[in-house]
Amino acid sequence: MKPLLLAEVTDPFGRNHLVFIGICILLIIGLCILISKTEIKFETIINIMLIAWICSETIKLVSNMSYLLSDGTVVKILEYEAKEGISILSAYYPREALPFHLCSIQPLFILTVKLTKNEKIKDTLLKFIFPTATLGAAIAIIVGSEGANLINPQTYEYFFFHAFLIVFAISIVIKKQITITLKSHLQTLLMILLMFVGSIWLNSILSDTGTSLLSSYTNFFYSMRPPIDDMHLPLLNLDNGWFVYFFTIIGIGVTAITLLQLPFIIKNYKNNK
Repeated sequence: MKPLLLAEVTDPFGRNHLVFIGICILLIIGLCILISKTEIKFETIINIMLIAWICSETIKLVSNMSYLLSDGTVVKILEYEAKEGISILSAYYPREALPFHLCSIQPLFILTVKLTKNEKIKDTLLKFIFPTATLGAAIAIIVGSEGANLINPQTYEYFFFHAFLIVFAISIVIKKQITITLKSHLQTLLMILLMFVGSIWLNSILSDTGTSLLSSYTNFFYSMRPPIDDMHLPLLNLDNGWFVYFFTIIGIGVTAITLLQLPFIIKNYKNNK
């Protein structure tokens, strides 16, 4: 039996990638219009997002589960082909597939919003989710770090999950679930900064520093290196060392979140004058 080849095709801004970007844009616009024009409850939107999350993580699990073989190699289960003299030692889930990126942990916050009875926690989380999920998922779609292999189900999972996440984040504003103020904005910046700094320790714990393979070094939150390994990005590169990169990505993040939330802050300020 021939294995199902799921090897990534990392071609940033190639034809397939641009097609997926276009589809995601249309999907986001269409769903946001639908949400704004209908009486769909925010609780229903939460449930749909959580279902999308479960489907996403299931596809990731099935696509990434691998075997450690007796010859020392690791192969994805869906690509495994039995060979004489080589046995399976263990199943293996790659650490880089763990849900520790900014977008991957958002559904945990969404689940907390659904379950908690504490209105303050719910309000704080929704105010955090709106800018970070909107921008984080948009960047993920643009970067396309999972490649755009049309026969890999994880490609569809990657782009559609992030599209749904953007729709959910925007629906928070459409359904008027939050009021964005300067105080809540600063609180969001503090939360994302703490998480970003914490990712340094997380990446250090999970990385296999005994090898020289770049894939052995996790890069959650992109705090250790630029998002695209095989593409030199302006500003976001290690040409001037990690500290410059670290503060540059923080500066870009703070600026982007501020620009997104500034119109809401100004509107709220004028309404309260």
